[in-house]
Amino acid sequence: MDFGITNQYSYYQVSSMLDAGETFAGWRIASEDDVFSLFINAFHDDADTWVDRGSQSPAPLSAFANHHDEITGLYKSSNFDNTLDAMSFNQDSSQTTYEMYYSVGLFKSNSGALGGLYINDYENDPERRDGLSLYTTWNVDGGVQINGYSTLLVRDTSSPGTEVPEPSTLAILALGALGLSFRRFKKN
Repeated sequence: MDFGITNQYSYYQVSSMLDAGETFAGWRIASEDDVFSLFINAFHDDADTWVDRGSQSPAPLSAFANHHDEITGLYKSSNFDNTLDAMSFNQDSSQTTYEMYYSVGLFKSNSGALGGLYINDYENDPERRDGLSLYTTWNVDGGVQINGYSTLLVRDTSSPGTEVPEPSTLAILALGALGLSFRRFKKN
């Protein structure tokens, strides 16, 4: 998932671009279950700290990975860095002593409200942790494009794909026989 693909559009604009022939045809808006699954599968084993606030919280899950090397006390890559680098980021919020990149991915929560997956990636500061928080309610107007925000999309597996018919055995046998006969005539 690349957070930069939809960041120039509002949530509602992306929603209108999902139909056949449109920019994001074959995709759908990610559901809360999709994002929860991504969150667990991509980050569970690499997190140094998990916070589970329960399903009643607007931010039921958060995960963090440290940059602090326990032995040297210096900066090190966090366990999330490779995954976060592959996802890219929408916004750079560089400070004087460190760099911070962040993104908010909007999705449709189970309640029907907009949810947000907030991700931050710190560089060059051993005291700061990379973090992700899943918010089931994100107070934002879906009609406004905001820097740092994108709409999370997943491949729509329910729409029929283009099926490629398999050639029949008889057709393959006929082509093979034809090829052998041409080879025989060419030798004579």
